[in-house]
Amino acid sequence: MYQGKRWEFVRSNIEEAIASSRFRPGEKLPNDVERALEYGVNRHTVRYAIRALEQEGLLRIEQGRGTFVVEHSTAYLLSSQTRLNDNLMSRGRLARRKILTTATIPADERLAGYLDLKARDDVLRIDTLSDQDEIPIAIAHSYFRRNALPDCWTNSLAPTRSQQLSGASELTTTRSNG
Repeated sequence: MYQGKRWEFVRSNIEEAIASSRFRPGEKLPNDVERALEYGVNRHTVRYAIRALEQEGLLRIEQGRGTFVVEHSTAYLLSSQTRLNDNLMSRGRLARRKILTTATIPADERLAGYLDLKARDDVLRIDTLSDQDEIPIAIAHSYFRRNALPDCWTNSLAPTRSQQLSGASELTTTRSNG
């Protein structure tokens, strides 16, 4: 039997459920009555614990909708050297990037100008989806000159349909130290 205050017991159990991902960011918690039955306390005790977790920034209460786990935002400073995955990982976040599609396309005037190509020269377009803690946060479109990634022109990077469905096509990026 728990020896402290009952609301602290409820708070610590909900906090543990969030920490262990039983309740994920953005997920709605069961209502107060269900939680009270689960913990063997009255609903006012549950509400007190939830208010404490709201003040700690773990939960948000939406009048008429329910109580939700807060989706944590990440500070992200932009610069010419900013790297999304490095930024997320430095803050202890799980960062992952998946290839959505690849295609060889003709460069339009604007793209050709950026890549110092002629209009209509072939470029490789790679579309990726970036996740933070398994929550999709960004889609990126990258364009590469033909000679920049020679292996990509002979080996398809595009995920198969079964890889798309299973989420198995992940892009691993590495940086050389040179």
